[in-house]
Amino acid sequence: AYEIVMCLEFRRVLFRSEPRRALLRGVVRDGVATGELREDIDVDALMPVLVGPILFLSLWQGTSSTRDVTVDAIVDTVLAGLRPPTPASGS
Repeated sequence: AYEIVMCLEFRRVLFRSEPRRALLRGVVRDGVATGELREDIDVDALMPVLVGPILFLSLWQGTSSTRDVTVDAIVDTVLAGLRPPTPASGS
């Protein structure tokens, strides 16, 4: 029951809060502007891609202090797919 309440609260605070959405959009757009992220990113489609796994992780692992997967690992994995390709060395 606690997890359900937390999930609903998380959803209310993050997804239904336009200031938080605007903040995340800005962070992604800054990453595109600096070349850290690909130019073809659909920012609105990306938001649930970033937040969804973190929400699921909180439900899956609960409040356990020993975590198999960390938020940093999830974000690093997602960002690896969003970065522009690096030029091949020796070309």
